[in-house]
Amino acid sequence: MSLTLRWASLALVLASCHHPVNLEPSMTPPASERFEELGQSFLGTWLARNPVSATYLGDHRFDGQWPDVSLESEARELDWAREVQAELSSLDISALQPEQRVDAAILGTQLDSGVFDTQQLRGWERNPLYAVYTVSSGLDGLVSREFAPVEQRMASLQARLEALPAFLAQAQGRLDAPPIVHTQTAIDQVAALVSWVDGPLRADFPEAQRAELELAADAAEQALRDYQAFLEQDLLPRSVPEFRIGRELWEQKLQYSLDTDLTAEQVLQRAWALLDSTTEQMAVDAATYHAELFPGEPVPQVTDSASRDALIRRVLDRIADEHADDDTIIPQAQATLEAATAFVAEHRLVTLPDEPVRVIVMPEFKRGVAIAYCDAPGPLEQSRETFYAIAPPPLAWPPERRESFYREYNQAMLYELTIHEAMPGHFLQLAHDARFDSPVRAVFSSGTFVEGWALYSEWMMAEQGFGGPAVRLQRQKMVLRLCLNAILDHGVHAGTMDHDQALALMMERGFQEEGEAEGKWKRAQLTSAQLSTYLVGLLEVMAIRQAYEARAGNDFDLLSFNDELLAHGSPPPRHLAGLLGLGPLHQD
Repeated sequence: MSLTLRWASLALVLASCHHPVNLEPSMTPPASERFEELGQSFLGTWLARNPVSATYLGDHRFDGQWPDVSLESEARELDWAREVQAELSSLDISALQPEQRVDAAILGTQLDSGVFDTQQLRGWERNPLYAVYTVSSGLDGLVSREFAPVEQRMASLQARLEALPAFLAQAQGRLDAPPIVHTQTAIDQVAALVSWVDGPLRADFPEAQRAELELAADAAEQALRDYQAFLEQDLLPRSVPEFRIGRELWEQKLQYSLDTDLTAEQVLQRAWALLDSTTEQMAVDAATYHAELFPGEPVPQVTDSASRDALIRRVLDRIADEHADDDTIIPQAQATLEAATAFVAEHRLVTLPDEPVRVIVMPEFKRGVAIAYCDAPGPLEQSRETFYAIAPPPLAWPPERRESFYREYNQAMLYELTIHEAMPGHFLQLAHDARFDSPVRAVFSSGTFVEGWALYSEWMMAEQGFGGPAVRLQRQKMVLRLCLNAILDHGVHAGTMDHDQALALMMERGFQEEGEAEGKWKRAQLTSAQLSTYLVGLLEVMAIRQAYEARAGNDFDLLSFNDELLAHGSPPPRHLAGLLGLGPLHQD
């Protein structure tokens, strides 16, 4: 899932509660009541100031508007954040209910994160993708989901199309000297947006509104072309090669992104340790599976790391022979989704949501960062439908690189991808999340928990036997990948890791195909701190499972545990452990 921009923009308006004050009951309402009132007031104001996020979340009162991203608006937002902080600081946090105390802590972290992003990272000045993501979300959110009659959605779309030139001009005026890789990626995505507005977007215009919509689309398309020309002719020449944010900023951002008790160095140490232990277990499982894949051949002896890696690679290479292509990738993903859903139901792993999920081809203008994503409806949305999107390799890629892509995302790996993004991963978890009644937690869900649940789901499905030994080995390969994600995140932004070092690490220690490694190198340059959420999420959700199971003993029931784990929305795992009555997740 691509959540970095959403969290950064949301975080701007919340407040921390680091210095609670005891209040006289006779002078003020109870703390719980005051907290609920403050939360409702804050969300009402915030939704009006963040109309694209409001559309995503499911509040459609502001669907025809764009956010104000001017310096003046930014200053007002910071002043407002301080006012909310003062109100929250006047609350006696110890008097809140347990779930409210978690929400108060989440608000504090999000405020700190938002102010840090605004004042230190300066996203609207240093990253042209902020504007591109806002535009793509703001337009696509009105046409891809049928949350209201088409005439109502098209009226909002027309308003946004008409206002797009002004918004892009405002965003353009904020940009300074971003990294080249950000600017080039923005150029590619704006080109895809132009093609979408020029063609597919217009195909569904209703006849009664077509004339007005066509005029609005023409103006918006020209504004996007002008913005693309600005990116190519003005911004790109003054963009800079350096894409690293540096150790100090990265470590601060990492703490906000993960909301964990682990330090950056502890995350790195755990990544290397899990990488080594998983590789050793893969060698054992590969030796067992080798006899089935290569009948009559002796199993190669493992005497050192080189022979170990050769055994693992040979088995993975044979597994990679079974893969999809451009014509079959979506049907195969649909088939794996159906198989995973049936497996979860048959084995009573977790309660299934009564909501639809649809496999789609990822829109061109959303490609360039992730291979797949889960696009779930916002927590305030009444119309519930989730999209599991997959991006085929670019048509411009040469045949050998396209083949490399499909070998990486072979049939067994497609099972893993489907588990992670859909069943019982993101789709199922976010459907449960929408049932928890906390607007604050719904808006500020923890990426660490969301990714942690999806990775825990992969482990659980493999342990239950889904897909057999091929899927088990691919899950282990995914664990190698998430370890390398964290190492890459650290090495790129807090160190000096370069392209060749990164590719060697991913292809040699992670057994990745060249195409996958190249894509991850680009993603590591475009993002910071997000790639570490996978490792920490898995470690912390698994720690919760182990502690819960140890406490339950013989009374442990997997269905009950999973449902309880999902019954509190998506808080950071360290807070979830407290709500479940468990101890600290990390002892060192």
